[in-house]
Amino acid sequence: MLNQIYKENSYNVFIANMFGLEAAVYLNTIIHLDGVSNIVEDNLDYIKINRNEIKKITTLNVESQKNIDNIFIKIGLFKVKMEDRIHIEYPILISLYNDNNENILSEIVPKIVKKRTKSDIIKDELKTYIKTDNGELRDSYSAWIDAVFAKQGWMSKKSVELGQKLIDDYCNRNLDTAIEILNIASIGGYRDIQWAINSYEENKKKQVARIPVTLNKDFEVKKKIDLAQEVF
Repeated sequence: MLNQIYKENSYNVFIANMFGLEAAVYLNTIIHLDGVSNIVEDNLDYIKINRNEIKKITTLNVESQKNIDNIFIKIGLFKVKMEDRIHIEYPILISLYNDNNENILSEIVPKIVKKRTKSDIIKDELKTYIKTDNGELRDSYSAWIDAVFAKQGWMSKKSVELGQKLIDDYCNRNLDTAIEILNIASIGGYRDIQWAINSYEENKKKQVARIPVTLNKDFEVKKKIDLAQEVF
């Protein structure tokens, strides 16, 4: 159903700065589902959601979705029932958008949301340039960006885009290889993915060099017979 609604996902910048990019994208997804599959219970209008479908659109696994739910529950924005039904308190949402609810903005939010640094905001922005529908691969790219920032303190949009091109060209859509190279890049904190690809190639050569050469048994038997028949 979600695939029919979305071709591209978006988010509110104010919400992203306050709660993080993932929470903003998730909230936008839930809002767009309102009116599509609603259920009225306890005099409240609940949006019935499919967690797996939401994962396809946002790349957020079920645990991450529920963690965001808990944040929005604490500020009164969400009411969640039976884990797959969400009611949105639109007055709270409007207050957040309009920056009018001083109680939420000045007292509640700082207690439940870690203060976001300039680096956090830049990293979130860089992660918007990750172009993949595969959640596992997206997580690997995100971990790479985090690792580069942790080691080098900066990264550019060009690095993310070029890194993806190098991965795509080298791996030819092999997911396991792509993730392995990104893991190498994350461990090393390599901003240039080519270094990780070179390291991956070196590891492959070492593995090949360690494989023992075993002769075919039929060849070994024939060789023994030939040797026995030789004339000295």
